[in-house]
Amino acid sequence: MLGYENPVLLREQSDGTHKLVGTCYVHGIADGAALLGPLPTGWKVHRFLDSTGQFLICKYFSADTGELSDEDPRLEPLPDEWERLPVRDRTAEDPEIFQEFRHQGTGQVINWDPRLGPEALKKRGVKLETFSLT
Repeated sequence: MLGYENPVLLREQSDGTHKLVGTCYVHGIADGAALLGPLPTGWKVHRFLDSTGQFLICKYFSADTGELSDEDPRLEPLPDEWERLPVRDRTAEDPEIFQEFRHQGTGQVINWDPRLGPEALKKRGVKLETFSLT
C-alpha cells in the first residue's frame, strides 16, 4: 500500500471490499524492490540511526566506488522543479524512513520522494490498484 511502511495482507470479503489483516513480511521485497525492482549489482542499503538514536536513515552504498548516497540508484534524477531538503530528525507525523522535498514553484514541502508518487509509479509501469477497506 502506498504510504504504508510495510507490506500488508488484505483479505477480500464477499461484498467485494477488503479487510486489512495486518502487516506482513515478504522475503525479497524490502527496500522498495516490489515497486522499483532489485538494487543494481554492487549496491546495498545501509541504515543509520538519526541524531536522536530512535529512527532510521537509509543511504545507498556502492561497493564498487565506495560511494554512500542519499539517492536511490534505481530512480531517475529528481525533476528540476523539486529539490531535496537537508535531512532533519523525524517527528511522529513523518513516515518511519523519510526525506523531505520542496517544490520550487509552489514551495510545497513533502516528506516522501515525488518520484514515488502514484502518477510517477504509473509512468514507470507499476500497476496500481485501489482497494475499499472495511
